[in-house]
Amino acid sequence: MESATASSLILLLMVSMSQSASWCDCPNTYNPVCSVDGATFRNTCELFCEGKVLAYDGECGDTVVYNPADQCTCPTVYDPICGKDGETYINACFASCSGVKLDYQGECSEVTTRKKHCQCPNVYRPVCGVNRITYTNTCYLACDGAQIDYNGACNITDASQILSQCSCSNNYDPACGVDGNTYTNVCTAACAGVQVEYMGECKSAKYNDRCYCSTIYQPVCGQDGVTYENNCM
Repeated sequence: MESATASSLILLLMVSMSQSASWCDCPNTYNPVCSVDGATFRNTCELFCEGKVLAYDGECGDTVVYNPADQCTCPTVYDPICGKDGETYINACFASCSGVKLDYQGECSEVTTRKKHCQCPNVYRPVCGVNRITYTNTCYLACDGAQIDYNGACNITDASQILSQCSCSNNYDPACGVDGNTYTNVCTAACAGVQVEYMGECKSAKYNDRCYCSTIYQPVCGQDGVTYENNCM
């Protein structure tokens, strides 16, 4: 009886979470996470779709058994680094004591932090955010903390005009856009109306003879009967 009751509660919880994030294209994978306000979500995509902040992986109420950082003695010098887990650490010592590898020097950008915790499908259903950036689908938009303006790619007629209206720093913190181009930083990518695929210089460029192709998944079937990632391929 208790087992049946518990199963019913879990089912109701999953249905409730699914309905609350119905506007997002989130996977059905049950990989629970807990938000800082104590709510359990089916996965990180649905958490970000509800505008929540991640506290830790697992259902709320789970306890952390061991924290390796407690066994370390590190200097308190603030020399921030961004870990592979998308979190900012005081310095490399604190990251190492937590068993986290270095991603890049400096504080993690908001894009890095959100994307490290996001699990979005590669379904190309473009939406335009109020920030004039085109996102692959609503899940990527939510992970970037943006709000939707309308369905479909942003209608940007003159990228140079948009860039001239932006004020970005010259700080070199490279970001790779979904168009396969490396931008000086997140700001310059946003000003160009391009969604950031990941932080750092583009490394996954694909070439077809002399063509440069993006990694956007918009499958097409060729005359040879082979399915390609997009029409550029």
